[in-house]
This record gives sequence, structure tokens and C-alpha cells, in this order.
Amino acid sequence: MKSGKFVGPDRAAVIENIRRAVAAKAFNVKVEEHDPTFSEAQETAIIDHYLHQRQRWTFRVKTLICRLLVNAYAVRVTSDVEVVGVEKIRAIKSGGVITSNHFSPFENMAIRKAVRLAGRHRMYIVSQDTNLAMKG
Repeated sequence: MKSGKFVGPDRAAVIENIRRAVAAKAFNVKVEEHDPTFSEAQETAIIDHYLHQRQRWTFRVKTLICRLLVNAYAVRVTSDVEVVGVEKIRAIKSGGVITSNHFSPFENMAIRKAVRLAGRHRMYIVSQDTNLAMKG
């Protein structure tokens, strides 16, 4: 894998925030520089909006198209990524949880590759509510 491929520019401040959080054993704090923050009312409103949108047929179509495009793109982007331990994923007979700190938008591509190589075809993604307010 090319060095830096999964780490974007301007991450020095985030890396320092991660170091401080780890030193303080504050593993659930936000470390990104410009993450949105919500009041309780805003949080409820954005989650309600998301849940309402999920019921629409257009959401399902967009999700299908997006999933197909992202999976195809992930194959291309991770062509030089070596996955170690695929057999451990294959040995899991029930469901599993994979965590990622999403340090880079491309970081999840490596996870997609590992899951695909293990013969799993569908990932369900759990996202923090503030991610629902981000563009893109």
C-alpha cells in the first residue's frame, strides 16, 4: 500500500487531539477539529428526519446505488492493500461488529475489502448522529 494513502492532509491537529484523549482515558470524546455539535432538540430532530427518510422508496434506491458504487470504488482503491487474518473473519459463524475511528474517508475501504475477502457481502453501518449533519 502506498504510504499515506489512507491518511489525508491536515491531520496533525487530530492526531494531537487523539493523543490527549488517550492520555486522559477519554476514549469517546470527539477529536475532529470541526465536528458538529447538537443540542438535545437538534439531535432528536436530525434522527427523526433520518428515520422518516429511511421509510421512503427513494432512500432505498439511493442506498442501493450508493452501496454498489462504493463497493466498486473500494475494490479499485484497495487493490494494493494486503489483508491479514481473513481466515479469522471467515471463522465467525454469527454476526460481528467491526469498529473504525474513521480517521480517513478511505479507512473504511480497507474494512470493506477484508469483509469481501472473507465472503461476507453486506455490511450494516452504525453512525454517530453528528455524521448525519455532515455534507456528502
